[in-house]
Amino acid sequence: MQYAVVHSKDPYLLARLATDLQMDGRKADNYNWDKQHPFTYQFEWAELIRDEINFHNHECFGEPIRHELTSSNYIKVLTQILEP
Repeated sequence: MQYAVVHSKDPYLLARLATDLQMDGRKADNYNWDKQHPFTYQFEWAELIRDEINFHNHECFGEPIRHELTSSNYIKVLTQILEP
């Protein structure tokens, strides 16, 4: 997976994305779900780097592939992330 950043104002979509990526083998265990998940601090950004998923309250650094996640483009964004 390439370095990508996903933005959404909907924490349910970010949580759904994390769940779908975990089912595909991505790891979300590099953080504590009790302290860092889309619902705790209303994170709007998910950083996808290597096989890890991290939530942030900032746009992240570098020049990642950026996606704006909405309910209408969810499948399209997920497919783009999962493509090699």
